[in-house]
Amino acid sequence: MTQDIFGQDTSLSSAATQARWDAAQMGVLAHSAATADHLGAVLAAAPDFAQAQAIKGLSVLMLGRSELVPMAQEALSDAKLGYEPTFPKWPAV
Repeated sequence: MTQDIFGQDTSLSSAATQARWDAAQMGVLAHSAATADHLGAVLAAAPDFAQAQAIKGLSVLMLGRSELVPMAQEALSDAKLGYEPTFPKWPAV
């Protein structure tokens, strides 16, 4: 497991994809026009990367267009698929 620019664990194994993920995160914070390109590159290289799918879904919802809700729901479904096998299961309390 690798860590992103903020020290959070990621399941990305490629250094190039990790660099694009870091750039996408910084792009979100800076409202950069290049964010979509970075995020697209991450999703192309690692379509099961839950964190990128989550950002995709949130980004689509922030556009405020009801016709894009299905796209956000699809990103949520994809994020759930990528999330389940990546992180350890915690015992139920």
